[in-house]
Amino acid sequence: MDRPGYAEMFLTPERSWIQGEPSRVTPTWAYACDGTGDWGCPSSTLTVLQVTCDGCMVTDSPVGVSDRGGVEFHATATTDGPVTIGAQIRFDPTGEIATVTASTVGDHETGIEGRCRLIDTATLAQRNLGSAVPGELFRDCSTPRHASDSVVLFPALRTFHGNARFPVCVTSTLCGGFDGDRLRPASAVSIDPAPTGWGQSDEIEPAEFAILPAMPAGGTVTLNAQLSPTGTATAEVEIPAIQ
Repeated sequence: MDRPGYAEMFLTPERSWIQGEPSRVTPTWAYACDGTGDWGCPSSTLTVLQVTCDGCMVTDSPVGVSDRGGVEFHATATTDGPVTIGAQIRFDPTGEIATVTASTVGDHETGIEGRCRLIDTATLAQRNLGSAVPGELFRDCSTPRHASDSVVLFPALRTFHGNARFPVCVTSTLCGGFDGDRLRPASAVSIDPAPTGWGQSDEIEPAEFAILPAMPAGGTVTLNAQLSPTGTATAEVEIPAIQ
């Protein structure tokens, strides 16, 4: 109980950092008994002594800051390549010093796209759109579209490294993105003609889908997006006619 555990560094999000979006960095160090349920585990703090950021920029320096177990601060990527962040920290109860590092990759958004899918209208109407809709209920738009089908569109922002993301709050309760993504308002993405509603599937992102108006003769749907860190993008998706 009187010895420190492992010194570690945690990044949120872990898989990549979008340029212009602050990401969380948390160096941690606590007694080995911390988090084990041992009520007698002593309290411990760490202090950040130094920070390095390769391929990134620290936005709120934690140097000199002390806190119990870990100190949270933020950094942003400045490259589309490797990002490595390190911190020298002191375990205050014993004075021991350690250096912790963590790595990710920088990225930026390059465009928007939309995946067209079909779902039985009656089935969709029966679903509580506050909960995820099973992915197996959807069909690809390359299959025949029936009069009983609704057309939905899964929009996604595409990044330089080929990742798909949708960090947008389309309603007050429906927000995409991973933990740590900087969420944006619905106005960051526009769809014409405007959706009649939104839902979410249980598939891997992008999970949010827009419910399109009837469009029995098919046509073109246009998507526009504000990209991070800068720029805009436009894409068109062809909607099949009812057969």
